[in-house]
Amino acid sequence: MEIKNVVVIGGGVLGSQIAYQAAYCGFNVTIWLRSEGSIGRCQPKLDYLKEVYTDTIHLMASDEGKTPQNWAMGISDYEDFDKDKCLEKADRAYENIKLELDLQKAVSDADLIIESMAENVEQKIDIYKKMADLLPEKTVIVTN
Repeated sequence: MEIKNVVVIGGGVLGSQIAYQAAYCGFNVTIWLRSEGSIGRCQPKLDYLKEVYTDTIHLMASDEGKTPQNWAMGISDYEDFDKDKCLEKADRAYENIKLELDLQKAVSDADLIIESMAENVEQKIDIYKKMADLLPEKTVIVTN
């Protein structure tokens, strides 16, 4: 099975990071959020991650960045590093992450769902029940 469409359920600190990295790696990424307020909390996290990726890529292009403690393997292998391509990927990731409030729209073509909600058992059970009838048979579900 080829994975193209990734849905992250929850856009908190970890969910937004998972979503950004997946988008950086070229996947189509949607973050499902429960409310407009959640969008207001998630978007600044994505803004910050774009800044972190950009700053890290610039650091990696410097002599100081070419050290084990400063190199970000999730951004590029050392041998394949191309600053401009990495910056382009970081921009594309930021621009292409979709934020969605409609669960059915979010999961309708999901190849992979990564559940990254707060550790509230009742809310987790509720979202899994709601997703059960909406998911295509191909969908793989994982939790962080």
